[in-house]
Amino acid sequence: MSDYEYAALISARAAQLTSRIDGIAPKIQPEKPQDYDPMYIAIKEVREQSANLIVRRHLPDGTFDDFHLRELILPRI
Repeated sequence: MSDYEYAALISARAAQLTSRIDGIAPKIQPEKPQDYDPMYIAIKEVREQSANLIVRRHLPDGTFDDFHLRELILPRI
């Protein structure tokens, strides 16, 4: 996974948590009250690969490949 894809996944998941869409609850429970920051939860979910997110890679011929988060290797950040 590229750094760009990693950042895009975290921002997309944080936006989902912030908008509080029905059915999109955090997959992890923070230990401390100050850990209820959507960005912190999104980073932790992506690192633990517990979020149900898909990366779509567009190819030059106009097609695309979809990869589930568990299929990708996370960058060292």
